[in-house]
Amino acid sequence: MPQHKDFKRLVRERMTATGERYTTALAALGPSPRTPSPPPSDRVARWVAMLGTVDKAFGAFDLLEALPPDELRPAALSGVSDPSWRVRRSCCRLLDDLALTDETQAALLACLEDEHPQVRRAALHSLTCEKCKPDGCSLDRRPLLERMANDPSQRVRKSIVTGLSWAYHDEWAEDLLHRFADDRSAELRALAAHGIARITKERATDQARKSLPEELRKKTDRHPGKWVAIVDGRIDAADRFTGAVRRALRGLGRADADVYWVAPPEPAPTPR
Repeated sequence: MPQHKDFKRLVRERMTATGERYTTALAALGPSPRTPSPPPSDRVARWVAMLGTVDKAFGAFDLLEALPPDELRPAALSGVSDPSWRVRRSCCRLLDDLALTDETQAALLACLEDEHPQVRRAALHSLTCEKCKPDGCSLDRRPLLERMANDPSQRVRKSIVTGLSWAYHDEWAEDLLHRFADDRSAELRALAAHGIARITKERATDQARKSLPEELRKKTDRHPGKWVAIVDGRIDAADRFTGAVRRALRGLGRADADVYWVAPPEPAPTPR
């Protein structure tokens, strides 16, 4: 029976050979031989219960978040069905920075049906936020976001619009934003319109960037997912947000910059 470190090596080797993400390769190879995590200790269980209080929740959250993943995961799972919505929400949030497992994925999917909108919102973020996960996110996020776009809570729907506007660059993301053009909330309709305008600008400037001199274009390729400002034939600033690029330019006193979006590379298809 391989030890856990040997199993992790096998997972990494499969990732190199197939191009799969860690969680996909892990699922393909089967469960790790690691000994199952014990249930939360009495001390940790008290911290989980404190998440439902107003005055002690922040301190308890920090204590739980500092636990090793093998202790934090069962602790958070123990609270996702707690009678207190505050505990359920916080436990969904605690799962955000952990790699998804079959058990945590199932628990978070169940929380998408929770009666409280803040629990649903936290569960959706923990399921779909790739940047928060140590090994990325292997879930197909599109059906989840499309499903939750009809959530009765404006707060939940707003989190989707905001994420689509900034974090996603697939055509389906723009299509989903267009659905919010008819949302019953004027705020969300305005946010969706802003997101669509942003994506349109990204696409147009990235296309224009490809007409730059080859050497300069190759240099901009080093900044995927960012805006780059070109001044006097060189990259003057690069950042993920146009506002930050503009602030950098204002700090330099330059108004003669051309700003381009650098589209991230297309993800490699998952091997079948």
